[in-house]
Amino acid sequence: MNKSYPVVLYPNQILRFLATNSALGISNSQPTANSPIQSKKKFNIGWFSLTKWELLGAIAVGVIIAWSLAFLSPFWLVASVWVVILLGIICNDSLTTKKQPATKQKITPSLENITLKSHQIKMPIQSTKLNKILDGVVMPSVGMSSARTGVSEKAFKQVLQQIFPNIQQGLSFHNPDLSIPYSADFAFIHSCGLSIDIEIDEPYVGNTKEPHHCTDNGKDDIRNQFFLKGNWTVIRFSEKQVVLYPKSCCKVIASVIARVTGDRTYFAQLLSIPDLPPDPMWTTREAKRWAKENYRQTYLPIGRKK
Repeated sequence: MNKSYPVVLYPNQILRFLATNSALGISNSQPTANSPIQSKKKFNIGWFSLTKWELLGAIAVGVIIAWSLAFLSPFWLVASVWVVILLGIICNDSLTTKKQPATKQKITPSLENITLKSHQIKMPIQSTKLNKILDGVVMPSVGMSSARTGVSEKAFKQVLQQIFPNIQQGLSFHNPDLSIPYSADFAFIHSCGLSIDIEIDEPYVGNTKEPHHCTDNGKDDIRNQFFLKGNWTVIRFSEKQVVLYPKSCCKVIASVIARVTGDRTYFAQLLSIPDLPPDPMWTTREAKRWAKENYRQTYLPIGRKK
C-alpha cells in the first residue's frame, strides 16, 4: 500500500483496459493553447524562413552553382539548367506553404484549459468499451448499512453532492468471511459501470481512542482486496484531507473518472481547484500517540470533535 494519502487502487479488469484504452491524460505537463508544441528552429533570411538543414543545403547548392558556372561549359547551358532547378524549388516551397500554413500548429490542450460544454468532453467510445467489460462482473451491494457514520462524513457528503449528484452513502456488501457486511463510506457508480468505493480514514476512534486504519494492521489491505476482486476501484483519503481540502479530494475522484471512462464533465468543474496535498499514513504507535495528544482536534471544526 502507498505510504501517503490519497490512495487509488484499480481492479485488474480496469488496469487491463487502461493499458490499451488510456484516455487523454490530465497532467499539467501537456502542451496547452498557451504553450504550443515546439517547432523546428528556423533562420530568417530576407523573405525566406529556413531550418538548419535547409540553410546548409542552400549553402551547398550555392557552392556547386558557383563551381559549375566557373569551370563547366557551355556557360549558357549550365546557367539555364540551374535557373530551371531553382525555379522548381521555389515553386514547390510556395505550394507546400499554401497547403500547410506556418501559422497553424497542431495543439493538444490539457484538461486544465478545456472550457467545452458537458457533452463535448465525453468519450462515448471509451465508455462503451468499458461498459462491455464491466457488465455483470461488478459486485452489487446488498442494501444500506446501519453502521455509524464518521464525524467528518456529513460535511464531506454535502461537498460531494455538489459535484457528483448521484453519490451514495453507506452501501452494504456481503462478505462471507465476516458476520458483519462491509460498508462503503461513499460510492460513486458511473453510467458505464465504473464503481468507486470512497473511504475516509481517521487515525483513531474518537470515543475509545483505539488506533484505526494503521499501516501495520493489515485490515485495510484485506478490505481493499475484497472490493478490488469485486471490480470496484478504491479511493482512500485521510480524514484530515476531506476536512481541510474537500474539493481537492473531489478533484482526485473526478480525475479517476476522467482517466478511466473519458468522461471529463466532473473534472471540468474543478479546473481551478488546487491539487490535493498528500498526507502521510500512520502506524499503530503513531496513532496511539496522536490519540493521547488529541491530534484530530487540530483539524476537526468545533462541534465535530467527537
